Amino acid sequence: MLGVGAAFLRAGGTAGAKDAKKYSQEEASYRNTPPGLETCRACSFFDEPRSCTVVEGTVSPEGWCKYFAHVE
Repeated sequence: MLGVGAAFLRAGGTAGAKDAKKYSQEEASYRNTPPGLETCRACSFFDEPRSCTVVEGTVSPEGWCKYFAHVE
């Protein structure tokens, strides 16, 4: 099953996702705690220690947003 993050990449993201538009935390439906088991730490867009290639601002490793994509 492909997550929304994969759909983001197909819709215009590329291997250079760092150059893609960043979404506000509100646009990304970002939360400091996940609705399930998926966390920012396990997302391919997460950059240690507290940032993301698709969501603006500081993000928690234990956070979540609708662009979550499993690290492969």
